[in-house]
Amino acid sequence: MKDKQLESVLNSMKGARRAPVPPHLLQRIKAQTFDRGAAIVPMAQLRWIAAAAAVLLLLNAFALGLFDKETTKETMSNNSPYQIQMDYQIYE
Repeated sequence: MKDKQLESVLNSMKGARRAPVPPHLLQRIKAQTFDRGAAIVPMAQLRWIAAAAAVLLLLNAFALGLFDKETTKETMSNNSPYQIQMDYQIYE
């Protein structure tokens, strides 16, 4: 049963024609892709961009470290708004 279905699917395109290709399609594709003129970034500018990205990454890591230390101190204190409710009484 499956062999017949497989054969019918494989043979279903036997009499079909190929899709017509518009004339000069390849030339238009090449013209659109190669005529854009890629901008070349100078190496000095690329170094400045990489250095700025590295500095921003380090500042973010430092700020996250400070934030983590401060929130840990706040959660350990009794007056913290993040204190865990220990008595589980919602209504008093």
